Amino acid sequence: VLSATYGSCWQGYCASWLSAWELQPGGVRLVLDGVPIAASNTGAQEACEAILAGGRRGRAGGGPRDACFDIAGTPRFAQGVRDDTPGALTLSFRGARTTEGRPAARARVSRIDEQAVYAWQDGRYVLTRGRNPVPSF
Repeated sequence: VLSATYGSCWQGYCASWLSAWELQPGGVRLVLDGVPIAASNTGAQEACEAILAGGRRGRAGGGPRDACFDIAGTPRFAQGVRDDTPGALTLSFRGARTTEGRPAARARVSRIDEQAVYAWQDGRYVLTRGRNPVPSF
């Protein structure tokens, strides 16, 4: 399996994704398509960095109206048990976010320390344990 991470930022909102391909004789086949592995809006919302760090500076100014988030994941592929079957993919996530649906200045900050495990099933990676806590824009 060959994997690639790629990302981009738009007006202070940044995100990264992971894709993977199975290398086969005579070709390449997509087996994991654009799974989010990181997202942050601390560059778009000035107060979010202070709010997520637990400071009062961002809250004193009223803070942003939307949720704050800064979450990053690290992928780790396990070696397959057989030569023809790739091992599991584990994504380990760390970061913080505020509760959605409330202004960030009044929301509770949740620390993120989670794992999502993707197992090889029917020729592709499928989420089998945990969840992916990276928010979409």
